[in-house]
Amino acid sequence: MSFDDNDVEFNPLSSKDCKCDPESCSPTTAGIAVSQKNSKIKTLLFVFILLAAFAVTAYSLSEKSLSTQPTDGQSASALTLLQMQPQDNNKSTCGATLNSIRALEMASENKEAIFVLLPHKNDEKNQPIAQLVNSVVKKLNDKGKKVKAYTLNKDAAGFDKFAKEKSVESFPCVLVLGSGCNPPGLSKEITEEKLLAAYVKTTLPPSECKTDEGSDC
Repeated sequence: MSFDDNDVEFNPLSSKDCKCDPESCSPTTAGIAVSQKNSKIKTLLFVFILLAAFAVTAYSLSEKSLSTQPTDGQSASALTLLQMQPQDNNKSTCGATLNSIRALEMASENKEAIFVLLPHKNDEKNQPIAQLVNSVVKKLNDKGKKVKAYTLNKDAAGFDKFAKEKSVESFPCVLVLGSGCNPPGLSKEITEEKLLAAYVKTTLPPSECKTDEGSDC
């Protein structure tokens, strides 16, 4: 029987790589080095594939996160779901109830001014003030103004600190907040005229703001 070149099976550990007879062959130093080099290449390839997969996953998650973040047009929806209780038929509140100071900051976006009721713990004392504020806000909106009324939940985190910053000492108190001047809070003898005057002040430029006005609350 004869063999040609095509019949010879290639063996990476041939007799050339052995230091003994073929029956008890063991790899030489050169054979071990080649094996270790191949192992390192496979390890590096595996690590590269893992890093690539991680990068793709991270990018995908970041894109999904950006797509779910509320835009300016969606901020009201996010606010309603997370930090605001929708307006109900409770006559002792103004508009929706805000459950955090952050919600209050978001509520003022894209509005000329907001009327904020800082309520008394006794709802009966809030009712006449809330009805008056709601009436004033309606009249302003009917004239094309972009205003809204809210009630800051007295149990909201940061309520006491916020009231102190606004020099509010008695409740209920109404604050009118806008991009211009921020007039002092109203608590004693709140009237439609005082609320409208406070609104007008919020439309004035900062240069025309008075700094010596004390809070009425």
